[in-house]
Amino acid sequence: MKISHDWLQDYFKDTLPSPETLADTLTLKAYEVEGIENGVLNIDILPNRSHDSLSYLGVAREVAVLLDQDLKLPEIKYDTNSNKKTSDFIALIVLDTKLVPRAMKRVVLDVKIGESPDWLKERLASIGQKSINNVVDITNFVMWETGQPVHAFDLDKVKEGEITIRGARDGEKVTTLDGAEYELKEGMLVISDSEKALDIAGIKGGVASGIDESTKR
Repeated sequence: MKISHDWLQDYFKDTLPSPETLADTLTLKAYEVEGIENGVLNIDILPNRSHDSLSYLGVAREVAVLLDQDLKLPEIKYDTNSNKKTSDFIALIVLDTKLVPRAMKRVVLDVKIGESPDWLKERLASIGQKSINNVVDITNFVMWETGQPVHAFDLDKVKEGEITIRGARDGEKVTTLDGAEYELKEGMLVISDSEKALDIAGIKGGVASGIDESTKR
């Protein structure tokens, strides 16, 4: 996993040691750091630590313990309309609760698609992620920060106001946001509407319901 030293610093009030010193500490006491390039640490996180460490916050918690520093966790604030419910706009159905024990949805109205602010583009660029637009970029940022996959759908492209998380049908195809077409095998998780798979759940967003300049909801 690529961890930008500058991005990691966002979660600490005190100045972190240099990337090289931090890499030595992590390699001796937590994870193997395979290399450093332009202030970005390439950390090998083994499967037994994936549940708590495959995110910036996960690595930051580990660093806080190793260096005895206080964490500066992000404050999450947003306005909600108490008169409206997401169920007024979209239904979310999970067909296999063993594979997907929890899924949540939010509806965002009056969206303005545009270029991301510089800080967001810089954070994503530091780990080799291309900026697409403000909505797609923030979902990628949240995924890297928390380790939680986030998918953004254009609500007006979702058929019959229904999203289902289910196993793929053998041979079912999905075209992802980068234009690649994937033929799926039975059992792979997809997020679909009433007609077709929209994306590969937690892995790749699909073009069929992707965010573009005309997206409003």
